Amino acid sequence: MFISDTPINVEEDDVLGRARFSHALAETIIDFDDTKSIVIGLYGKWGVGKSSVVNLMLDYLEKKKEYIDKQVLTISFNPWNFSEQNQLITTFFNELANKLQYIDKSKQAKSIAKKLKLYGSFLSATAVISDLLRYIFPTVFFVLALLIFGSSYFQNIRIIAYIISSLLAVFGLISAVSKKVLFSISDFFLEKSKFSEKTLEDLKNDLNDAILKQNKRLIIVIDDIDRLNQKEIKQMLQLVKINADFPNTVYLLPFERKIIEKNLEEQKGLSGKEYLEKIVQVDFDIPAIQKAKLYKHLFAQLDAIIKHVPENRWDERHWGNLFHSGFKEFFHSLRDVKRYINSLHFNFLLIKKEDVFELNPIDFIGIEAIRIFVPDFYHSLKEKNSLFTSINSHYGSRSSSKEDDSRKNEIDDLLNSTPDYVRSIVYELFPQVKGLFDNTHYGNDFQERWKKELRICATELFDRYFILDVPEGEIAQFEAETLLTLTNSREKFVEELRKYIKDGRIRKALDMLGSFTDSFDLADAEVIVTSLFDISDELPEERGGFFDIGIGMCLMRIIYHYLKRFKNVSKTSEILKKAIKQTTGLYGCVDKISIEIQGIEKESQYERLISKEDAGKFKELCSNKIKEFQTSPVLRRSKHLAYMLYRWRDWRKVEEPREFAGTFLDSDEGIVFLVKSFLSRSHRHSMGDYISRVVYKIDYKGLSEFIDLERVKEHIKKIDISKLSGNSKRAVELFLKNFDRKDKNNDFDED
Repeated sequence: MFISDTPINVEEDDVLGRARFSHALAETIIDFDDTKSIVIGLYGKWGVGKSSVVNLMLDYLEKKKEYIDKQVLTISFNPWNFSEQNQLITTFFNELANKLQYIDKSKQAKSIAKKLKLYGSFLSATAVISDLLRYIFPTVFFVLALLIFGSSYFQNIRIIAYIISSLLAVFGLISAVSKKVLFSISDFFLEKSKFSEKTLEDLKNDLNDAILKQNKRLIIVIDDIDRLNQKEIKQMLQLVKINADFPNTVYLLPFERKIIEKNLEEQKGLSGKEYLEKIVQVDFDIPAIQKAKLYKHLFAQLDAIIKHVPENRWDERHWGNLFHSGFKEFFHSLRDVKRYINSLHFNFLLIKKEDVFELNPIDFIGIEAIRIFVPDFYHSLKEKNSLFTSINSHYGSRSSSKEDDSRKNEIDDLLNSTPDYVRSIVYELFPQVKGLFDNTHYGNDFQERWKKELRICATELFDRYFILDVPEGEIAQFEAETLLTLTNSREKFVEELRKYIKDGRIRKALDMLGSFTDSFDLADAEVIVTSLFDISDELPEERGGFFDIGIGMCLMRIIYHYLKRFKNVSKTSEILKKAIKQTTGLYGCVDKISIEIQGIEKESQYERLISKEDAGKFKELCSNKIKEFQTSPVLRRSKHLAYMLYRWRDWRKVEEPREFAGTFLDSDEGIVFLVKSFLSRSHRHSMGDYISRVVYKIDYKGLSEFIDLERVKEHIKKIDISKLSGNSKRAVELFLKNFDRKDKNNDFDED
C-alpha cells in the first residue's frame, strides 16, 4: 500500500513533532493587536512540511473555542491551481469572497464579499486594459499612421497589400484575446456604470471600513507561491502588499525563500532579498527536522515491509553498517521517506516468490536507495558487473597491480560525481571494491559465501538486482530452498533433482547445492549421498567452458565437502558403503571411489573419505556393482562405458570386462555404441591460430584391451553408415579411416 505524499491535517498524524511550533505560531498571530495588515513569511525548502505546519496551525485554531470567541476567520488560497496570470487576480478575490461568505453568514460578511468581488474585477480588468494598451494599440496606431501619412509613397500594390495584411493580423490578435479577458473588460465597464461616482481607491476605502466594522481577524494563507512563474510570483506579492493590504488581515505565506528571492532579482535597485524584506514584516523558519524522529518514522515504514523476512536472512551487523555508512544521509524530510518507501514497497514484492526472498533484503534496500536518490550512478552501476564484483585471482603479481589501478580509476570516475556517503554505501555493498582501496584481498571462497547469502557482490547474482527477476535457466531462491528441505527424503530429493535434469537446469541445481554443503544436516548424509549416486548416470555431458570441471566433478565435490565435515574416516566409509549398496545408479559411486583411491595411492594432502586399509574392500564392492549392471541399460548405454570398463579391469580380472565387451558384437547398434565410447574429444592449437579447434580421435589402444579390433572392423564394414548420425557416424568413420595407422601412437585425427 502506497503512502500518500500529502500534507497532514491533524496533530494525531504529526510524527515529526511540529505541532508545538504550529500552536505557537497560531497564538502569535492571534496576539497581534494592531489593526494594520501584516505579512508573515514561513520559510522552508520543498518537502520539509510547510503545508503540514500550516494545516496543524489551522486545526489548532479551529479546536480552540477561545479563539473562535475572538472572531478569527481563516481562509486558504492556492494560486498554483490557476495558471492564467489575469485570471489569478479575479480568482483570488472571488475565492476570498466565497470563503468569507461560507464561514460567516452575517450580512456584513455578505456585503464585504460583494465588495471584494467588485474590487477584484476592477483590478483584473485594469490589468487587461493596461496590457492591451501596452502591446496591441501602439501597433494599430503605428500601422494607421503609415497609411494616413505615408500613402503618397505607396505606389506599389504589393506594399499596400502588406499594410492591409498587417492590419488584419493586428485585428486578428485582438479577436484572439480569450473570452475570459473580454468578459473581464465587459464586467469592468458594467460594474463601473453602477458605481460611476466611485474610484478604485474609493472601493478599497469602503472595503477597509467594512472590514474594520466587522471587527474580525482575517487570516489568509497563500500556499505554493514558490511554484508559480516569475510574473505570477510578483503579481501575487503585489496583491498582498499593495492591493489587498486590508485592516485586521494577516497573510501567512509559506514558501522556499531562495526561490522567491531569485525570481525577484530583476527589480531595479533592489536585490531579491531586499525586495522580499519590504513585503514580509515577520518571518519564521520551519524548525529543523529532528533526525531521530525522522529515522523512527523511516524504521516504522521499513519494519512493515520487512516483517516477513526470515531471521536468518537479516544480518543486523550488515544492516547497521549500511545504515550508518551513508544510507541515512539520503533522508532529509518526510517526502524523502515517502518517496523511498513507496518504491521499495512495490519492488520488494518483485523479489519475493512463494514467500521466499530471491535477493538479500539488506542489499536490496541499499541498492534501491541508490536508484531513487542517485539515479545517474545507479544506471552506470548496473552496466558494470565485473568492475564491482570481480575478485583478483592473481593477487600480488605485477600485472595484478596494474589491473587494480585501472579498476580503481574507473570506479573513482563513477563515484566522483556522487556525495561521499555513496562511496561508503558502495564499500558496504561490495567488499571487494573496498578491498581494492584498502589493500584487502578476497579469494574465490568469498564468492561462494556471498552467493549463499544472496549478496549483490556475488558475480552470479549482481544482474538479478537490476532485472528484479531470476534470469531464464537459473535456479530461483524459492526453488533452492524447496530442494534443500527435501534432503531428508531420498524419494522426494531424487524426484526433484530429476525435474532439473529434464528441464536442463541440473548443473545450476548442483552448483547451488555445492554452496550449501556446510548447511546440510549430517543426519541426512546417507540419503543425500545415495540420492546423488542415483542420478549420476542421468547427468548430461556438458562443460561450461575450457576450464570448467564438468558436471560429474561438480557432483563429486558436493559429496566430498559434505562428508568431510564428519572429520571421521570410519563414519564416512560406512556412509559410502551403504550408499553404494543401496543406489540404483552406477557411475557416481564408481567415480567417487576411484577418486578416493587415486588420492590414497598418490598420497594426496587432502583428507580422504576412506582409509587406505579399506581401499581393497571398496574396489571389490564397486566392481561387483559393475558386474551386477552388465545386463542393464545403465551400463550398456552408459556415456561412461569406457571409463567403467577401465575401472572393472583395474579392480577385477580383465577377462570379465573383455567377455562383457564381446557381447556388443551381437548387434550393429551394440558395436557402434562400443566404438563411440572410445571416441575422445580435445582441443588443438595450430601455429598462428587465436582460438583452438575441436579434434576427435579413436582410442584404438584402449578399445583393443577389451575386444579384438579386427572383429570390430569386419562387423562395422557390414553396417550402412549412411543411416548413422552424430558421434555414432563420426566414430565409425574415424575407426575405418585411420585403422591402418592405429599402431602409430594414435597421433592423428579426422584430418
